[in-house]
Amino acid sequence: MVKRLLLNLIFLLFVLHAAAKNLDGIIIKGRDSIKVMFRVPVGLLSDEPLYEKIQHKIDYYDAAGKRKKLKADDADEIQFNFNGQTIRMLSRLNSLALGNLFSSSINIFLKLEINGLVKLFKYYFTASRPSVGVGMGSAPYIEVSSILQKENGALVLPSGFGMKKQMMDYFSDCPALVEKIQSKDFRMKEIEDMVNYYNLECSK
Repeated sequence: MVKRLLLNLIFLLFVLHAAAKNLDGIIIKGRDSIKVMFRVPVGLLSDEPLYEKIQHKIDYYDAAGKRKKLKADDADEIQFNFNGQTIRMLSRLNSLALGNLFSSSINIFLKLEINGLVKLFKYYFTASRPSVGVGMGSAPYIEVSSILQKENGALVLPSGFGMKKQMMDYFSDCPALVEKIQSKDFRMKEIEDMVNYYNLECSK
């Protein structure tokens, strides 16, 4: 019985990760941009792009219809349209050693959420939590972390018990924002609000 459940789970995970959509997109490298058709993996149940799977590489079809593989090292940015929204993923030096340990890429594609003097990216990775029921082990799920980059500086991953001080130090060139963090006008889960405030009020 347990063996059958495990086989069913493995099959389900395979099916969920096997679906893909062909989406119009652009590869940007320097001043050059190339129109392509990306093969974007999606979840069968959610029908949402599986961003974790394309953070290091993505398949695409060129103008001749030939299928190719694009690594994060080989482009500055990729864009594709999904449900009427333009998704931008920027290639950045993977200084935080994020993701696939077996990848040969030095860079990583990160999903751009907020553009400005401080950029906010989303990083996707698989985590696990205990399953319901005795002896059921753990269940995988997708976790999302925020990553910051000020101008062309290093990537910063806000996390841990010292996150408040970390954010106060990071935004130290904007005393008004530091005060809002100190007074808890901005709480630690409100990273997007902090970035928007900085870009609007502190980068003039």
